Amino acid sequence: MNSKKLIIIGGIGKGEQVLDCINDNRTNFNDYEYEVVGFLNDYTSDLICDLPILGKLKEISKFIEQGFYFAFAIHPIGKNQGIKPLLDKLNIPINQLATIISKRAFLSSTAKIDQGAIILAFAYISLHVQIGSCSMIMARTSVGHNTIVGTCCFVGTGSILSSFVVLGHSVSIAISCTILEYCQIGNCSVLGAGGLLLKDLPENSIYVGSPAKYLKNTQGL
Repeated sequence: MNSKKLIIIGGIGKGEQVLDCINDNRTNFNDYEYEVVGFLNDYTSDLICDLPILGKLKEISKFIEQGFYFAFAIHPIGKNQGIKPLLDKLNIPINQLATIISKRAFLSSTAKIDQGAIILAFAYISLHVQIGSCSMIMARTSVGHNTIVGTCCFVGTGSILSSFVVLGHSVSIAISCTILEYCQIGNCSVLGAGGLLLKDLPENSIYVGSPAKYLKNTQGL
């Protein structure tokens, strides 16, 4: 079968991990739905994993017109205010956003995964979970039942979201965090590495520590 030609929006780090996920699906599970042809990136013209930078983000319209598919992998922790506006500005048709799910991840049959979400290896997605468009769930994460992850969120490696957790849009959960059940995190907020969240976290805020406490506002960063 002919693979869909895919461009990763991003670069070193998160973009490379998306590439690895797709290549692992192809090599080890005979899943040839997507073939990565290159990257869109504003900050480098060098090869990334031997693949070319095809252009800058402002040039995306010509690639949309040519029928490419796209994986959105820009999640700068601490600069959350700009993530969703950037995605909206790119104006990618929903049917050209690639949903990338590692064959090594577990997804409940009752989970709802929106178009453009990315779920990496050994993630556990439980019953009745909702994952929003263009959110990125990293390796070895656990998302408990009835949890809602909004659009453009990032859940870092090894993090645990208990049941009935709600994340707004553009939320970043750093590496190895734990969020207790029923906690809500407001839009554009960050839980720092190793954080333990015991209560709701307001929007536009960075919380760190165990238990997590307020550090600063994300607006203006």
